[in-house]
Amino acid sequence: MRWTFLHGTFFALSMLFAAPVFHIGRLEKAVRILMIVSGVLSLAGLIGVPFADVSIRNIGILGYVGVSIVVFPLLALVFGRAREVPESKP
Repeated sequence: MRWTFLHGTFFALSMLFAAPVFHIGRLEKAVRILMIVSGVLSLAGLIGVPFADVSIRNIGILGYVGVSIVVFPLLALVFGRAREVPESKP
């Protein structure tokens, strides 16, 4: 039970804290929205842990499995498209 709670908590927080980084472009905005949805669903599913209610816990599973399976390939696209910024000379 403790592992499930910690996993869900830290996964949700990582999604919510990383989401604001992506704000320029349509693909980045889609990543941001999906990361927020994933984080919120993961946190909502934690309500089922103390009650040992799997039906409520499935909300969290939808967040960290269902939505993240879309987020991670999109992140790969975003990072793959990123270009190195040339260093400016002083």
